[in-house]
Amino acid sequence: LLATLPLVFWRTRLPWVAGVVSFASLVAVASNPTLLTLSGITAQLVVVYLVANRYRRRWSVLLAAPFLVAAVAWSDEDSLAGVMLLVLVVAAQVLGDSRRQRSQAIAERDATRHAMAETQRDQVIMEERARIARELHDVVAHHVSVIAVQAETARLTTPDMPEEGKERLAAIGQTARNSLTELRRLLLEGAADATQG
Repeated sequence: LLATLPLVFWRTRLPWVAGVVSFASLVAVASNPTLLTLSGITAQLVVVYLVANRYRRRWSVLLAAPFLVAAVAWSDEDSLAGVMLLVLVVAAQVLGDSRRQRSQAIAERDATRHAMAETQRDQVIMEERARIARELHDVVAHHVSVIAVQAETARLTTPDMPEEGKERLAAIGQTARNSLTELRRLLLEGAADATQG
């Protein structure tokens, strides 16, 4: 009972459960190897597997160390049972540890994939923004260029236009040219920011 009953609490108190179950297994093998039942051995293996699966390797090795000491220190009659128990404990430990490492590798791989997907999504968004900015620049620049040309053409081709009208058309043309310059500057800065990001 001491080797199996504590398994009820394995989810919340696994280190204590592992200690109690291991102590019970060692006591059973040391006092009379026939006291260790199949359910006791199974409980021991489950506990070792769970500890190796949940915690770092040093904790599962710490749990297996008493079985090594016991297998070496026991008398000849008990040593076979101790060695068998040690082999089973180490096998369960290796299985649990490999399962933990595999889970960690899968988690790292998934995190890397997620980060790569996020980076690709951000890249697509930046490229789309740059494309929209270029198209917007092209449309606006075309219309502003037309305004500048029409203002200059109207000023130069209307001979009887008053001086005040010519000055206003010249101002409109200059404002349009300044707007084109500013648009180009903004587009170049946006492209430079996109390549740096």
